[in-house]
Amino acid sequence: MASLVHIAVICVSLCTACCHGYKYRKLPCHEGGKRYQHGFVYRFKTSNRCHPYRCDNGWWRTLKTECIRSGLCFPNGSIETFEGANWLCVAYRFYAVWRLVE
Repeated sequence: MASLVHIAVICVSLCTACCHGYKYRKLPCHEGGKRYQHGFVYRFKTSNRCHPYRCDNGWWRTLKTECIRSGLCFPNGSIETFEGANWLCVAYRFYAVWRLVE
């Protein structure tokens, strides 16, 4: 009789592990016939502007951004380096406008 109990416990444990693995697996996003990985940010051009979206478990989440500097898009809070005066690279942080990083 003990062996049947052990088999039942093993079956329940395996089913629980399988179910939880499926439940917590993150789904990809789809756009234009392509598949995009969960957790990553992708940029799509709409109405002559680039808009970044984060793939969040099968759903697209919009991120705030501006298209600025040679037609490239930069999300708020990002730090980029650009060639400044005297051929030196200068770091700027983007918050709707470029601010020098000190």
